[in-house]
Amino acid sequence: MKVYQHENVLFQGYRVSHGYDEVFAPDGSIRPTYEFLANYFFNLSIREITNRTNELARRLQETSFSYSVSYSGNDKNVEPQNTANLDCLPYLVSSQEWQKLEAGLIQRAELFQLILHDIYTEQRLLRKGLIPAEVIFAHPGFLRPAYRSLPAQKSLYLYGADLYRNEAGEFVLLSDITQDFRGMGTSLRNRIVLSQVFPSLYRESHVHRVAVFFRTLRQILRGEGDAAVVLSSQDNPDSFREDAYLAQYLGFPLVQADDLVVYASKVYLKAVDGAKEIQSIFRRLFDAYCDSLELSHYSQNSVPGLLAVQRMGQVQIVPALGVSVLENLALIPYLPAIAKYFLGEELRLNTIPTYWCGDEKHLKYVLKNWDKLIILPIHDSLLRGHNLTREKSLQLKKMVLREPHAYVAQEIPQLSLAPVWQKGVFSPAKIFLRTFLVAEGNSYQVYPGGTARALVQEEVAAEYRKDIWVIASEREMEVSLLDRSREKLVISRFAGYIPSRVADNMFWLGRYLERIDMLTRYLLYIFDKIRENPLAENGLLRGVLRSLTRLTGTWPGFCGELNNETQLRLELKRVIYQKEVAGTLAFNINAFMYAGRNVADRLSQEMNSVMGHFPSFLQEKELEEFMAEADQLLNYVSSMYGLIHENMLRNHAWRFLEIGRSLERVQLVIRLVSAFLDDEDFGSLEMFEALLKIADCYLSYRRRYHFRVDRAAVLDILVYDEGNPRSLVFQLDKLTPLLEALPPSGSHSEDLAKKNVLKTRALLEIEEETLMGSEASNKDIVSLFHKMLTLTQQMGDHIRDSYFRYVELQRQLEDLLILE
Repeated sequence: MKVYQHENVLFQGYRVSHGYDEVFAPDGSIRPTYEFLANYFFNLSIREITNRTNELARRLQETSFSYSVSYSGNDKNVEPQNTANLDCLPYLVSSQEWQKLEAGLIQRAELFQLILHDIYTEQRLLRKGLIPAEVIFAHPGFLRPAYRSLPAQKSLYLYGADLYRNEAGEFVLLSDITQDFRGMGTSLRNRIVLSQVFPSLYRESHVHRVAVFFRTLRQILRGEGDAAVVLSSQDNPDSFREDAYLAQYLGFPLVQADDLVVYASKVYLKAVDGAKEIQSIFRRLFDAYCDSLELSHYSQNSVPGLLAVQRMGQVQIVPALGVSVLENLALIPYLPAIAKYFLGEELRLNTIPTYWCGDEKHLKYVLKNWDKLIILPIHDSLLRGHNLTREKSLQLKKMVLREPHAYVAQEIPQLSLAPVWQKGVFSPAKIFLRTFLVAEGNSYQVYPGGTARALVQEEVAAEYRKDIWVIASEREMEVSLLDRSREKLVISRFAGYIPSRVADNMFWLGRYLERIDMLTRYLLYIFDKIRENPLAENGLLRGVLRSLTRLTGTWPGFCGELNNETQLRLELKRVIYQKEVAGTLAFNINAFMYAGRNVADRLSQEMNSVMGHFPSFLQEKELEEFMAEADQLLNYVSSMYGLIHENMLRNHAWRFLEIGRSLERVQLVIRLVSAFLDDEDFGSLEMFEALLKIADCYLSYRRRYHFRVDRAAVLDILVYDEGNPRSLVFQLDKLTPLLEALPPSGSHSEDLAKKNVLKTRALLEIEEETLMGSEASNKDIVSLFHKMLTLTQQMGDHIRDSYFRYVELQRQLEDLLILE
């Protein structure tokens, strides 16, 4: 075991048992590529490095996406987790090394393009025996319906590779990527965050810029226009957030399968103002699940007819449907011969030794060396049979012998090592890399970097990510996605089409935000009263608690028996933390976050950053801890209000959000006043004061009336005050122009929604004298409020029926499409 004794305390006890160390040469000296980086960190204190590492974590948490891949073990990691940390020390590669790697990757991508075209057209490789038929036809990535459906010129628009560096310091390819490009957005975000936290280091290191890669990708997707979308799915929340970040960076709408429909051999986006033709789709779904009509019938995230549209050349799909057959691990042993056949040359990039068990000679070798190899299904490079128990090893061997063509074996790679910052020192970690290529003309452009995943030796569960920096010999030019063309630009204020799904989620984002606001204010008031007086002596508190149950609908709640403080605390914790019960704070925060994730690409970075703090309030704590944090939750809600007002364009997405907020605020005020008036103990001055405080109108009321409390005055400020944003009249008057500004839906429900606003407003005017008079009983007022609540609930239904139609079946859309 080598111990690199360096004079700097950061590397005290840095031990390497075997393998190639990225930073240190065998004699313990620092490799030339890392000299500048090492000297930079040697001048930082442990505290400063720790602080900057924490800053990296904070900035990444604000974007709230990551992915992890299980390298060793028996089980596929099907649920990506936010467990990987971004290491402060990037992974460095010199330009000379990278150029050699680039040549090998480009050759491999060009070769795979030829293989892909041959598999889905002439199939010469199969006829000549260069690839056994079982290798292709037994792989689930081979889509028989896609035969002769791929574009003739270029179908492999993107290619990726997982790599490692062997003991000799040479890069070796571990697996090929042709459709699952997770990590592309992560790598981009890592680069941006690392350059923000270490700006001088990034600037002086002469790092190759990555924006040129995304500019090329964007140009491919744009084609002749801007009718491109990023197709994702909510099935994998972490990947969805990464897709949202990529979509936002590239400037294309993020959509889900329900947002798209195939009609007349074209793909359309179902927007709130009609159907819009789509020319290009950046697909982030597995191809087999993209079309339930011709491919997987069980997919819930498909666009029926999408493969037919690709077959007819009416839409560009990146990556094309059918490319996943190239991720077949059984192809690897046959690539050298294929390269000679197609290219007349040897493969430039070393590949990890791989044996296909369907070949009799390979199978004999695998069985003879069983314990020295990693066994994998041909379709899944993540499911690895290695370090198994004797029983599981025998089970796997039986499976291989039963279906040998479905498995391959690979040598166990000796991964290189690099330092990661852990517990105040640098510790060695095993490293493997992922990078990407994009089609450019007749060849490919390599992503100048990527993501290095690091596994700490002593702690298998500890996974880190490193940003890959390709170091140039001189300063790199600044590159961005901005188009510097000198052509005259046509001025436009069009903010883009709004899919029905986006409108729906914006609408509910606003509604859940209002519910969180009201419920938090309720809880803060209750906490204050608990501090003042015990439950047994506090009749006011009992009345407020009962009104909380009526507002939230969390029955029986505080309307049942409440005899002691223990029961009070248990019920309060239920109202705060029980996610499964509609009306609780946890339920509303969860729903708010779900809606927010669905429209993350439509929100500003600041809004996404603030939203990243909400999940922390779902972690169950003691009531005293929550009481201390509740003010902060209210601050985050207020921050969202301010960003909605200041950051968002006044487009249809903003209008639906504001409609949701206004409609919910109207309903909450109605429910709140009704919950108080309906209580048997209502009437005391303290109950009026509680109502005003929870409704956030107490200070305004005090300025007008000082300490005098009157029911009519309270109802006036909550219901009729046109200058109070918390009043019914203010929000109803706000709803009318918002609804008028929405695009015509062609639905009768659209008119009904507007009419319900007018009916509710008229009802308030007609009943003003009754409401404000002293003769009306609380019961009469509650009855009137229930009528208004019914009207506003119907209003929400009418908005849904008019604009949120993205779940309709394809055959129902013929009359709805606006083709011109």
